[in-house]
Amino acid sequence: MSSLSFDEQIRRHIKSQTMRNSEQDVDWAERLKWWVDRVNELLSSMEQWLAPLIADGTIRVSHDRMQINEDMLGHYELPVLNLNFGESFLCIKPVGSVIIGAFGRIDVEGPTGRAMLILTTDEEADTPSIKREEAR
Repeated sequence: MSSLSFDEQIRRHIKSQTMRNSEQDVDWAERLKWWVDRVNELLSSMEQWLAPLIADGTIRVSHDRMQINEDMLGHYELPVLNLNFGESFLCIKPVGSVIIGAFGRIDVEGPTGRAMLILTTDEEADTPSIKREEAR
């Protein structure tokens, strides 16, 4: 039996968990690849959803590329989807992956303002993994 009191054992346990959590290292290369894949999937899906309107000329599509710079991911490039219909337009452009409380943000901008699409997930398996050092 341990000579530490219950309170001391709890405090020691919390401290060791905190230390382990602070040692976690995100695999930023994997996170970037994962984010780029999600952006490409979304923009491709949007074009598929709009395919009949694109095919008959109701919506005109163009693509651009934009440079993004994030502290943890560095410089990288992502696609931008531009949709023109009548006298209106929508621009769907990624903002970044390293944001508080989510895994990414994409803005949808049009003549009347901007909407933000926030990437979240409930599935741990769907998110980028975290590298962990094994206890020695």
